[in-house]
Amino acid sequence: GPSSAAEIDDVISALPLDFRPLPTTAQVIDQGSASYAPPVDRHGDPRPLGAGVDIGADEVPGDQSCSEQSLTEGASCDDGLMSTLNDTCHLSGACVGEPYSCYTGLCEASVTHNGASCDVTFEPPGAMCDDGDPETEGDVCDGTGGCSGEAPYDVLVYAHFQDQELGTYSKDMIIEDFQNAAPWANGLDEGRATVAEEDGERFLRVSYPEGGVGSALGGCQFKVPLGDAYEELYVSYWVRFGQGLDFVKGGKMPGLCGGDCNTGGNVPDGTDGFSARLMWRPDGKVTQYMYMPDQVSQWGDSLYWDEGGQKVFVPGEWHQVQTRLVMNTPGVHDGVLQSWFDGQLALDRDDIRYRDTTDLQLDTLYFSTFFGGSGEDWAPTADEVVDFDELVISTGPISFDAP
Repeated sequence: GPSSAAEIDDVISALPLDFRPLPTTAQVIDQGSASYAPPVDRHGDPRPLGAGVDIGADEVPGDQSCSEQSLTEGASCDDGLMSTLNDTCHLSGACVGEPYSCYTGLCEASVTHNGASCDVTFEPPGAMCDDGDPETEGDVCDGTGGCSGEAPYDVLVYAHFQDQELGTYSKDMIIEDFQNAAPWANGLDEGRATVAEEDGERFLRVSYPEGGVGSALGGCQFKVPLGDAYEELYVSYWVRFGQGLDFVKGGKMPGLCGGDCNTGGNVPDGTDGFSARLMWRPDGKVTQYMYMPDQVSQWGDSLYWDEGGQKVFVPGEWHQVQTRLVMNTPGVHDGVLQSWFDGQLALDRDDIRYRDTTDLQLDTLYFSTFFGGSGEDWAPTADEVVDFDELVISTGPISFDAP
């Protein structure tokens, strides 16, 4: 057998032992004295007395509570220990219980004996844990002892423009930034989109000439197929309106769509398509600009981002906008539309009807930005610019630092 201290330590370390202390006076190792040692072990057999005798977990507490209460062997009693149960009187006259263990488990902060079972205090919701599933990440406790994670999200598009050359943004660059080619584009050949840089960060700058209403005269537009169709997606980007920009009556901003990506007064019928772009409105108010079968106006409905107070773009400041769309059960008003402004929930709907057929899903990014509406009262009052950066489309929530 092992002879050295190191060998003994190796043997002990390999044993499946639990050395956590339990709150019982019966479990004292090498700490007792012969004068206080109980005369018999837990089986009623005489035990040796003398200096150095261990008083361990198998020893009977040195009390005579059953004898003092004139209780007979086998009668129920209380040994006063929370770490034992089924306390009964022993032949020796002592009250003896059966020790039991309480161990902390997954998502349990502490476990204590109560004399019958174990009282558990759970880790708070959000505490980190490991659910043991290699297919999940971000595992957290749920506050009731459960631990779970989420499947990793797929990032479909991440357009950060950092690798592009400064200057005019061309149609050929779209596939590099948006992972797919755009069948057509407005405003790029006219030079209204450029790659700009500040403090080493590059971004897309879109220009809107004074008096230019609509995508033919200002801003830019292109559609990027996502390569597949999805029941749920998130889209997020950072946007900064030029210092001192006059919002006039409003303008369009990028968003997701499906099918024909209906716009321009083409009201969806539930089988052809839908779109969910953004708009800025007077004074920089933020809205979701929707084409859907139940829209009230032929020219699209503006759903204001006013959860917790109306959200407003501030010229000269970067803002993050993020939208989540979940397709509805065909023909049922149960589609989800949620949006966040600088991380704060701004729009929360779960009654949207996007479609009446499963043939329609989220399948396209519509990068669309211009002043309008239509008519001169929508026209920019000066040459304006708006900057876009860190555009992400993902199957899960998105969080990125400001550019």
